[in-house]
Amino acid sequence: MLSVRRRGKHTIELAYSKLKGLSDAAIIGVIAHELGHVLVVHHYGEVDAGETALDVEIEADEYAELMGFGAEINVMRSEIE
Repeated sequence: MLSVRRRGKHTIELAYSKLKGLSDAAIIGVIAHELGHVLVVHHYGEVDAGETALDVEIEADEYAELMGFGAEINVMRSEIE
């Protein structure tokens, strides 16, 4: 959906076409999720040995929840899935 890329520093790219139609709470959840990737140092296209892509997404959600965005992550999941 969206990505975190490393270009010297982390860059979060948000595509309007992917956010269009989502509620404000879901968009906050998306941003918090992407920040979760930054905090766990995930890079676009990279997965640690033994980890699946789903593991990486769950880990980003967990960090977002630790930052206090649990409700927004739940709204994001419900609107995207």
